[in-house]
Formats: sequence, structure tokens, C-alpha cells
Amino acid sequence: MRAVAVMIALLAAVQQSIAGGSVEWKFHALPLLRKAPELLRIVEMSLDVERVGEGVRVGRDSSGQATVPELGVGTRVPPFEFAARPKGSTGPRNLLLIIHNDENRIWIEIKPKT
Repeated sequence: MRAVAVMIALLAAVQQSIAGGSVEWKFHALPLLRKAPELLRIVEMSLDVERVGEGVRVGRDSSGQATVPELGVGTRVPPFEFAARPKGSTGPRNLLLIIHNDENRIWIEIKPKT
């Protein structure tokens, strides 16, 4: 029974520390992709991207402090996900553009939206 209580507490802590949130192309993705102009060029030439997507939001730890103190609670961090479709097509946005980064690099994934 104690193990179940510990598991529930851990799941609650994880949910509080990392949450989803909406991100805007021009405020979140574009500044990041401008640091990798070749990727930005590929995206702009080949995809029609929805202007609002999803990202991870910095939350609070069990003491109420930001899980990433230097960023603060509520800050959106990659990966960012945006619905997209091939440039010039008129159908639904059936692709998912995922923008990642770490300390050394920025990269993208494009995959079917499920």
C-alpha cells in the first residue's frame, strides 16, 4: 500500500513539474529556428505550419519552486509541436513538425500526424 502512495505522489510531482501549453510560432519557434537559418529555410519553403502549437511548460516542484529556476514557472520549452501540411496543398494539416534543441544543436522532425 505504501508503494502505491509513493507512486501516486511521484506521478503528481511529475505532472506539476512538466505540463503542456500552447506556443505561438512567432514567439517560440521562430526565434529558436532563426538560430539555425538553414532549418528555418527548409521549413518555410516546404511546409504550411499552423501558427499555434504545443510545447512543454516549466512547472513547480514539491516545494512550489520552478523546476528550472533560471527559466521560471510557465516558460515554454522545446520540443515544440506544430500541425503542418506540404506547402501549396489545401488539405488538412496532417503532418507534425517537431522542433527540438539542447545545449549544442537544434533539429526538426516531420512525421505523420496521428
